[in-house]
Amino acid sequence: MSTNRKPALRGNGISMPFPISPDYVKKWTTPRAIVELIANALDEDSKAAVFWADGLLTIEDQGPGITQDAFVLGASNKTSQQIGQFGEGKKLAALVLARDPEIGEIWFETVGYKFTPSIENRSPLDGIVPMRGDKAAATLVYTLYPGERTTGTKITIQCPKHVADDAISRVLHLAQPDYTPPRDKARIMFDGTPGRIFIGGILVSTDPRLSASYDLPLDMA
Repeated sequence: MSTNRKPALRGNGISMPFPISPDYVKKWTTPRAIVELIANALDEDSKAAVFWADGLLTIEDQGPGITQDAFVLGASNKTSQQIGQFGEGKKLAALVLARDPEIGEIWFETVGYKFTPSIENRSPLDGIVPMRGDKAAATLVYTLYPGERTTGTKITIQCPKHVADDAISRVLHLAQPDYTPPRDKARIMFDGTPGRIFIGGILVSTDPRLSASYDLPLDMA
């Protein structure tokens, strides 16, 4: 038996539930999620703009835009020399941001459309599969709208400045305008806080036992 189910309309938007629990990737923090979005923007445009002002963090690139594979877990066309290769990038960053009560509105404006993520008690299987209890499970929901953008992607995140500053501080590409990732061997950094471990300029962990910081080549990821 086949069933055609049309997504619910919200004004001129289309609401689409994704079967991903807000408890997924519990260890991901909001700054890490933002770093994933910054890394993806830098992959598309090395001069991508990242700044916080008036309560909004803006990440904007002039790349080709967000295509359908960005919504599919496990689908990626990243190469070993792109920095946005860690985890699932945009696919999970929206989930992490949407579940954080400290984060306000989140908008992705890209070529031809725009969308906003939220966490709701919804199911793409309502009317097909029985529920446990009287309420659908909380899940990620994207609401998509028509857009007029013809190039690039602009992401705006309503967040406190300390959250934006934390995320931006984890990206050497933003702190050092002439930054280039190491190619063949780790780069040792004696300036700044010791114990930081970067991969291709993206902070991935810290180890207080270290007396220096290290930036590893992308191939070592």
